[in-house]
Amino acid sequence: MNDRPEVYKAIEDMLVKTRAEELDCDAFLELLAPYVDQRLADPALVGLIERHRDLCRECAEELDLLETALAAK
Repeated sequence: MNDRPEVYKAIEDMLVKTRAEELDCDAFLELLAPYVDQRLADPALVGLIERHRDLCRECAEELDLLETALAAK
């Protein structure tokens, strides 16, 4: 059962970082445009977005792609 300790360690690390209030990927993506445009007035919401970005590689890539595309204009 302990044939891949690195996988278990990664899961444990994720669980330790989990908080009671989190954004899921759908909510993150829904708030992405207003976040990038700096139209979000709620600092707690901005913090949740930044926290999700730090924890979720796929969403961080989406944000990076959007920022790169906007910078190219």
